[in-house]
Amino acid sequence: MSPLSPIEESRRLAALRDLGVLDTSPEAAFDSITRTAAQLCGAPIALITLVDAQRQWFKSNFGLPGAAETSREVAFCDHAIRGDALFEVPDATRDPRFSDNPHVTGDPDVRFYAGAPIVMPGGERIGTVCVIDRTPRQLDEHQRAMLQSLAAIVGAMLAQRRQLLAATSQLAESEQRVRRLYEATPAVLHSMGPDGRILHVSDRWLELMGYQRHEVVGRASSDFLAPASQAHARDVVLPAFFRNGRCDRIEYQFVRRDGSLVDVLLSAVLARDEHGATARSLAVLEDVTATKVLQKELGRTNAHLDAVVDNMPALVGYWDRDAVTRFVNRDFQAAVGLPTERLIGVRLGEIFSGIDAVGYAALEPRIAAVLDGRRQEFEWAMLTTSGLRQLRVTLVPARPFDDAADGFYGTWFDITGMKSLELRQRNSEQRYRLLFDHLSSGHALHAIEVDANGTPVNYRYVAMNAAFSAMLGIDASTAVGARVTDVFPGIAADPAGWIARFGRVALTGEPTRFEQLGASGRWWDIVAYRPVPGQFAVIAQDISERKRLEAEVAELRAGRDAR
Repeated sequence: MSPLSPIEESRRLAALRDLGVLDTSPEAAFDSITRTAAQLCGAPIALITLVDAQRQWFKSNFGLPGAAETSREVAFCDHAIRGDALFEVPDATRDPRFSDNPHVTGDPDVRFYAGAPIVMPGGERIGTVCVIDRTPRQLDEHQRAMLQSLAAIVGAMLAQRRQLLAATSQLAESEQRVRRLYEATPAVLHSMGPDGRILHVSDRWLELMGYQRHEVVGRASSDFLAPASQAHARDVVLPAFFRNGRCDRIEYQFVRRDGSLVDVLLSAVLARDEHGATARSLAVLEDVTATKVLQKELGRTNAHLDAVVDNMPALVGYWDRDAVTRFVNRDFQAAVGLPTERLIGVRLGEIFSGIDAVGYAALEPRIAAVLDGRRQEFEWAMLTTSGLRQLRVTLVPARPFDDAADGFYGTWFDITGMKSLELRQRNSEQRYRLLFDHLSSGHALHAIEVDANGTPVNYRYVAMNAAFSAMLGIDASTAVGARVTDVFPGIAADPAGWIARFGRVALTGEPTRFEQLGASGRWWDIVAYRPVPGQFAVIAQDISERKRLEAEVAELRAGRDAR
């Protein structure tokens, strides 16, 4: 059997390393495969091997304690991955390819070897499920078929494991980005759980109150209120807040760490879960003692994300040409709630007739197709002893003599957890968007663009809420993703120098704050800061009323001075 071509080897190694499984810790689901292989084949040694460029590494090892890998040059499995069929060596001492192999002439005294390739969805053979004996022998046809079925299970498990790890990584990165944005905002923010205890606070909140973060998180928010404000919150504000889902500009006195008081105006929004129960709230505190208003910035966390299941259970079985059960594993027995003696020799349809007859009706056409020789892969909802489960099913024709299928092998992998995770992620994004869009102040995130010399020349709108789009008089659905010069062609020549001003924020990290008269005749208090390098976020608060009052006061003073 010839070695793999350079193109095949390159594709195979890329598929293997994309799994992220090499040199990982043992996992119970894979260890159960090697135990099953050893029992089915009556062998003292069974391995799940992954063949790397210069070595073969054992993901699961039954019967060779302490062994983690071997050189690829002396690996039997390097021969097994050169073809799709099961590779079997009845007596290694009589095989010129292996008679002088150090694993044959020395420990562990290999005489018999049989390995089934692990094939990924793209056709890449990345390793084997193999059994080893110290006595020359051969497998029977049933054992060969079962070893190949176990290899197919491992391939599906590795692909599923990769998908779950990718989903988990995306969620973790999303939460970290939100937390960085939350903590970096110059607004005075805190968020609370359903029990009224603080989950997160912004850096500006800590600066204002004089605390360290570890002294605040987990404490009741009322701990930081003056006694009179505690009573007002308990008797007046909180009942209305839980009834209406928000409160605006409530006058409170907060107590700093040194005991001094700070006058604030507090506005908050309540978020509920899919059942209508309180999930968390987000509050912004405006320090009115300094007469400079700061409005809240978007923040959200994913404190209720469920743990992702690492090991997916597998239901395995073999059925003959008449769909009569010939073999099922313990997971299959547990799923249908029947012992082995009530399953072997019984048609699959009869088993499901009393468990999930409706579900089996959808399975019948797939069984007919696999018996016709066509491999079947699909998702299927099955009623099990643990409830309705969403499964990924693979049905493989059994061709022991390379002839017409005389039965089929079936594997069922539970993907209910992954589907639930996807749904939770969508729901979390919907709650985040709802909070963001209903903020009364304008909020937007931008990405700066520079020329070859590093000079800011443009910026793009990444996200904006309804208040921000209304402030600029633009349509958010068309503006997001566009450059500012596309939306406002004259901005590059504007004396205010918007691109250069915001470019300094995004590139240096130094925040800026200023007041600006808008085209609509309203005054805005603008805060710009950098959440991550290359981006800047903007908070815009309408201060037209304050400006009007200041103008009236100035006019009265001018009249008085004239007299």
